[in-house]
Amino acid sequence: MIYEAFLSLAITLFTLLAFARYDSAATLLAALLPSYLLRVAVFGVPSTFLELATWAALFAGLSHASVRQQWRARWNALPRIFKLSVGLFIASALYAAWVNLPADTVARALAIRHSLGVFKGWIITPLIWGWVVSSSRFRSSAMPLLLSGTAVSIVGLFQVFYLPRIQSIYDVPNSLALFIVPLIILALWSPGVFSKLSGIIMFVALLGTRSVGGMLALFTTFLAGRWLYNTPHPTPLLSKERAPAVFLVFAAFLIIIFLSPRLSYFFANPLPTSLQVRLQLWQASVQLITEHPAFGIGLGRFEPSYQHVVHGWFAEQRPGTLPEFVFRDPHNWILSFWLNTGLVGLISFVILNGATLWYGRTRPAYILALVSLLIFGLVDTVYWKNDLAALYWLLLFMGNYLPKLGGTKAGGGAA
Repeated sequence: MIYEAFLSLAITLFTLLAFARYDSAATLLAALLPSYLLRVAVFGVPSTFLELATWAALFAGLSHASVRQQWRARWNALPRIFKLSVGLFIASALYAAWVNLPADTVARALAIRHSLGVFKGWIITPLIWGWVVSSSRFRSSAMPLLLSGTAVSIVGLFQVFYLPRIQSIYDVPNSLALFIVPLIILALWSPGVFSKLSGIIMFVALLGTRSVGGMLALFTTFLAGRWLYNTPHPTPLLSKERAPAVFLVFAAFLIIIFLSPRLSYFFANPLPTSLQVRLQLWQASVQLITEHPAFGIGLGRFEPSYQHVVHGWFAEQRPGTLPEFVFRDPHNWILSFWLNTGLVGLISFVILNGATLWYGRTRPAYILALVSLLIFGLVDTVYWKNDLAALYWLLLFMGNYLPKLGGTKAGGGAA
């Protein structure tokens, strides 16, 4: 009861802020990205605090003529191929909700309900979040995102003494890694001392997650960025002035690790098991694609489909089959989008990324953050999660928009 009352009060205050000072609310919305973990039901429909805040900001923006005018200008400035691909992606995802439905009436209704929930929570709402945040007067500032990434990283660092892999407020360590890897890149290519300090804190937290995929994605993107854009703007992380501070941070981290009772985890080798699980996920995904090559298996239906395949392998006594059943995603964005949205959805997703990489060449911070997500997404869940989907759409909108827009006058605008 207290939990529901707190959320009701919080969303009411945010809604009032959105109607009174739209740009301030849109900026705050960026910092609230981890609040998707605060779950609530509205008239029996599952939702989250982030989702309610996103829709509140949308309706607040629609109520201001100046915001609507800015949105029209913003939309007109987007490349046509990008806008067409957004429409195609949404259409393919919506169509996928009615693909491969079970014959039983009750099971069919449940499957459609689940798919529409996925459509609402992981496609439409994240797209609106990315649009609202990127269209605010402060759209060029990464500060709110870096604040949220730093906050969850600090929470995670306090877990180093009693968890083998830190996970902060999330259910698994890789959820933390997936969130902060693109933010580390964003921090390194953003100006200001806070950006660099934030990047260091998040990097130390990434080390604490022991995410191999996260490390590879980060360093690959960093090297690519150094090659394409020379050095992170405005100065390198390891400048002469910052070298002592960086050294002290890493020295402190190593001391903490070596004092940790879980030091033995460093010498464990979880990679083979992790790799075997992923290989099984990918093999099952390929089998599902061969069975449903055009339209996939339906939106949000990977877990039961994957379980069906693995149970079949056990029935066939297929050697080497692992009893790993609970996965909502094949841990590879190519396979994931093909299975969830069909071949058309995958193609539109590829075009969205290609257009962003092309039109956002002069915005290295956001483009490289997107690249890090796509690299990480080759071995993990890069999109089908509330915060990652929202962050993905923000990077797309930021990368595909080049002209400057003035701030709105709605409710005072500036924070």
